Amino acid sequence: MYVKVVLALLLAAGPIVMLAGAGQVYAQIKRVAIVTELKGTVNVKKSGGSKTFAAFKNMTLNEGDTVTTAKGGKLVLELSSSKAAQDSITIGENSQVTFTTLKDDKGTKTKMNVWAGSLWVKVKSITNASDQFELETPTAIMGVRGTHFLVHVAPQTGITTLSSLSGIITGKHASNKTDSQVLPSQQIVLLPEEEGGPDDLVTIIDLEELVAWAGSDIVREIIRSSKDIQEENDRMIQRWTESGPPAGIGIDDLSRVSGNLNRLIDQVVKEAIKQQQLTRDEAKRLADQVNPALPDKNKIQLDEEQSLDFSDAEKDKKKRVDEVKRKAEEKKKQEKAAQDEQRKKQQQLIDRLTQAKKEQMEANKKAAEDALKKLEEAYKKTMSEQEKQRFESDKENRLAEQGQTGTGTSPPYYGSNPPAAAQPSARLVLEGSVVDSAFILGVQLNQFVDSRAIYGFQIKLAYDEERVTVHDELMSGATGLTYRTGGGVFRIHPGTTAGSGYDSADHYNRYNGGFMYALTKYSGQAASISSPTTVVRLPFQIRSGAQGPTTIRIMELIAVDASGEPIGAVQTTDLSVTLPTN
Repeated sequence: MYVKVVLALLLAAGPIVMLAGAGQVYAQIKRVAIVTELKGTVNVKKSGGSKTFAAFKNMTLNEGDTVTTAKGGKLVLELSSSKAAQDSITIGENSQVTFTTLKDDKGTKTKMNVWAGSLWVKVKSITNASDQFELETPTAIMGVRGTHFLVHVAPQTGITTLSSLSGIITGKHASNKTDSQVLPSQQIVLLPEEEGGPDDLVTIIDLEELVAWAGSDIVREIIRSSKDIQEENDRMIQRWTESGPPAGIGIDDLSRVSGNLNRLIDQVVKEAIKQQQLTRDEAKRLADQVNPALPDKNKIQLDEEQSLDFSDAEKDKKKRVDEVKRKAEEKKKQEKAAQDEQRKKQQQLIDRLTQAKKEQMEANKKAAEDALKKLEEAYKKTMSEQEKQRFESDKENRLAEQGQTGTGTSPPYYGSNPPAAAQPSARLVLEGSVVDSAFILGVQLNQFVDSRAIYGFQIKLAYDEERVTVHDELMSGATGLTYRTGGGVFRIHPGTTAGSGYDSADHYNRYNGGFMYALTKYSGQAASISSPTTVVRLPFQIRSGAQGPTTIRIMELIAVDASGEPIGAVQTTDLSVTLPTN
């Protein structure tokens, strides 16, 4: 299940921006992301391009650009315009982020897709309801009203964890209409599949995980933001004291919650030392830099023993959510193992079919050479010695002209002697009719029975790619599986869920001028096909402007039985399709 996470932050409005070096003002006013700091390997793919470039300081990122950081990499960006205060984003190592929207037109709008890794986000102001700051991850939909928070997306599972250090986050899962609320010192875990109610996955913050995900670079940015974080949290506690705390926090809890917020950065620093993200000396230097601007209650005290004070109920809920998360991770692990096993079986099929093809070609070549040799011997018996000498001389001259030595032969050609009707056959058929710009091509097999019962096959098609091509979008996902299952002879594993009832795995890819499809069973008996049966349907799309007849050819078909032996003498029939006139 693929669900979106949208983290919507209300921001202040921002300036008309001229893109650095562009020398022009966009009609629809754009925000820009400017690289202010970077470390390690950081690559950028510009919108619409396919090549990546190394990022550099003062580089401007625009809509559609994608940033990727390697291990040890880091990138700090400022999102700026004249209408809004600068916002800062730190992208940690092993991350991938795409900027999908950057504009200042009828409100400041910033939208990013976070595919993997960690982001530390600082928003300067939240004043205008028309302004938006959105983050999308692979797992949920959220709206955020907060200024300092960390987002982490686990690359293997897509599980998203959002932790607030200051400001309130409100959000929801894609299929849920009720918002969750995440307060400072809390986090929400967003799973690929929704679990429970809106607030069931909101828990106390897990500093051990936060520091591990953040890494030393983001931890340093958090420490440098101590003053802003503490001031915002102090204002929030003051509002709660005067007008009452939000649901879930009692008046008697305010003192405890306030103490936790006062010690929050201090505990982040100590956890970073514990995990060796920071040395004690570096942590002390950073503390000495920020402590003078902090009141005593917020100072980082490395020599004092103190911890966050959470209630038993909060701790119990954290344990429950951890267990739910563990089960979700285990499920993803099992799904990945099933997919890996499917890919392994597909590769084994390809290897077996490739070897079978090689052996078949070698056998055909040897048979042809033996037949030619016998014909020559029989022919030479009718010749005189002089005729034999002339024959051998002519033969050597022909081979020399062709750059060959020995007895060269061509693969056998059946021509007017096709295999008998009872022999196995494969033919391409048009399923239905050509409609608008698409049609369905079926691969029909027949007479694969008894010792020729089929366990797997590989077919290569050739066609004019300027006129027609396999429809990639329709071939993927659940829709593609519907096409590929054909007449139900082979029950193809979908590759996304564990389960029974499947017996086959398939593989396909496009190559220059054609398409290859391979399938093999991995359980059960070989399939017996005694009448014309469609085993796979391939959706084709017609290129713009193409019309008239076009032919799709079977360039190669290799079929194997349950023991992996090739099934020989398969008759093939191509298909001619008349493309409609526009």
